[in-house]
Amino acid sequence: MKTISAQGPTRALLLILERGDDPIACIKETLAREGARNGLVTAGLGSFSLLKMHTISTAQPPARDVYMDTSGPIEVGSMLGSIADGEPHVHLVAHNTAEDRTYIGHLEPGTVVAWRAELGLILFDATS
Repeated sequence: MKTISAQGPTRALLLILERGDDPIACIKETLAREGARNGLVTAGLGSFSLLKMHTISTAQPPARDVYMDTSGPIEVGSMLGSIADGEPHVHLVAHNTAEDRTYIGHLEPGTVVAWRAELGLILFDATS
């Protein structure tokens, strides 16, 4: 197990993403602007026109991920995660309305906001 502890200033931020934004890119841009490399994604919701994600395909070694994309009107019910050493690791639950299919997995770069998305971040300086 690895523990990352907050040392020094902790900042709470609310990101309001607009049409065309990539959530992972916006988190990384915020990290660079704030000079942070660690934190938490404490809340997230919104809508996507394109979802890029991956999920696990086995519970036994070796680990194998399945990558998938879906487009259309996608409503995001939840995004939560961690940010360790500058890398966001965001879990999500989303529903593609046109397909009537629910997706659960890990958000990937290249996802596109349809109308609006909101992310709560807690950023902190850390030691491990």
